[in-house]
Amino acid sequence: MTEKQEKTDGEIALERARNGGHDALGELLEMYRPWLERLAGQAIDSWLRPRLAASDVAQESLIQAANAFTEFRGATEAEFRAWLRALFANHLIDRQRELLAKKRNVGREVLVSEGDIADMATPSSVVAAREEAGRLIEAIAQLDEELRAVVQLHYLHELSFEEIGDELGLSRFAVSRRWARAISILAKSLTEG
Repeated sequence: MTEKQEKTDGEIALERARNGGHDALGELLEMYRPWLERLAGQAIDSWLRPRLAASDVAQESLIQAANAFTEFRGATEAEFRAWLRALFANHLIDRQRELLAKKRNVGREVLVSEGDIADMATPSSVVAAREEAGRLIEAIAQLDEELRAVVQLHYLHELSFEEIGDELGLSRFAVSRRWARAISILAKSLTEG
């Protein structure tokens, strides 16, 4: 940055927080509250909004950022925003998992023995599986929210179509139609990719 370029409010607040005390950090984080609330509002799927408020996720993320601020190693406002966004994203994922875990059916869980683990994978198959999983995650993220919700609830949270219908306020038939449409789109996306 040249001497003629003035620092932004964010850069000044970041510098004060690094050099100052708790009040300066609070002021810095408070500057980002509206931004985090907008991010949360966009990131929380509609079927979770009744149980997961954007303002709560933003507040909890800011508390985590305050507690972890000494771990921030960046120097610029852009680096701080990226760090804060990563904290927020991880926190949001944890909160969604926490809410959905309450719906988990322990009766469907299966114990895996050591023999099963030994037979599972080679290093190259693990790499290939990770690459394929990455492509699948990208493809799922591209789905419309109504289709993405069905896929996430069925695959990631192992809910039946009936349970998904209860969760989303849909009939089992509507869920199965959305499922079929999503799978068709994903299959096409993965074969083209």
